[in-house]
Amino acid sequence: MFNVARQLLCNDDILNYQRFQRQEEELCWPECTLYAIFSKLERDYLRISENDYISTGRLVVSPGFLASLTQTLQLLVGKNGYLAFCKLSDYDRFPHCQYQWNGFLLESLLCKYDLCFRIINSQVRDRRNQKGIIVPDDSPYVTMEDLVLDVLKGEECMSISERDLRSLLLNAA
Repeated sequence: MFNVARQLLCNDDILNYQRFQRQEEELCWPECTLYAIFSKLERDYLRISENDYISTGRLVVSPGFLASLTQTLQLLVGKNGYLAFCKLSDYDRFPHCQYQWNGFLLESLLCKYDLCFRIINSQVRDRRNQKGIIVPDDSPYVTMEDLVLDVLKGEECMSISERDLRSLLLNAA
């Protein structure tokens, strides 16, 4: 079914999730099949927005662009040592890019290029929302739990509600 889906998409350079979903629903494929196929398809693409993907060869960036992006991330990660994707809304500091800046594009760049940063993701992945956290490559945090425990220790919290924990983590980022 993977090869059938790939042929139906027509344009190998661009992949759009909503278009893919509509096309596969017209074929009456089960939802689990749709997600399995798309997960395999998207491996050959870079995500540049909530629904749009481009083939990996279409994104061309210069060494200067990557250096500027690294400097921007160093400023944003700052003294806390991490930056939550959900805290990113203003991309004015970021270098000019051929695609509109958003968290999905940034995540693709972090995964494709060695920018001395990595992403810690929650155990539950959701393609609609970015819950990841950007940390330097040499960060002691390996999992989201490591980071949460360290923040709680720093705040000397012995008990905290889920809502207050979320607020604490977002404000610390």
